[in-house]
Amino acid sequence: IKIWTTMQGKHRNVCSHSTPGCRAACLGNSGHLGISGGSASRAMLARYVMLCLWPYDFWLLVDYEIGLAKKRVARCGKTLVCRINGTSDLDVLTEAYVGDESILARHPDVKFQDYTKRPLVRSGWRTSVPNYYLVRSATERDGRDMFDEHEGNVVVPVNLPKGAALPDTFMGRPVIDGDVHDLRCEDKQGGYAVLVRV
Repeated sequence: IKIWTTMQGKHRNVCSHSTPGCRAACLGNSGHLGISGGSASRAMLARYVMLCLWPYDFWLLVDYEIGLAKKRVARCGKTLVCRINGTSDLDVLTEAYVGDESILARHPDVKFQDYTKRPLVRSGWRTSVPNYYLVRSATERDGRDMFDEHEGNVVVPVNLPKGAALPDTFMGRPVIDGDVHDLRCEDKQGGYAVLVRV
């Protein structure tokens, strides 16, 4: 109740292009995040409240956590791949800033990748920000025309059990098994359908 009173007029939809199908399969409702009242769901709610009420501080914290993770993986000789939108679909290119500097620009040695349901014309590396990869995620509202018109890969959640065979093509595109890894920026690039079993 205190949170709602504090947030009046500040509530925001962090997935403005979501559909009933994607909300039903959302990561926010699965695993540890799906346990109502669990520590993971409380942390997700706290991050949401912070984004709504104190966006500058929210992005400052995100920037700090990226810096910590970068140091941790550097000790292993690896490059950090970061997904800012885990359970959201924020426009990172226009919103993820600390002061006047983009978080993406603050970490040029990090690969950033996100899924989006926003109607992109093209998936892939953003030419304006060379370390940011954005891929279109299909929903039940998308028909064959979206697959025909979209440039780049499209991720498609499919209602198949883990390990079930995938078709060779989907909507006229060759298929990539999206369950092999979650590094969409490392997938073969072009006009592929990346099928992820849910």
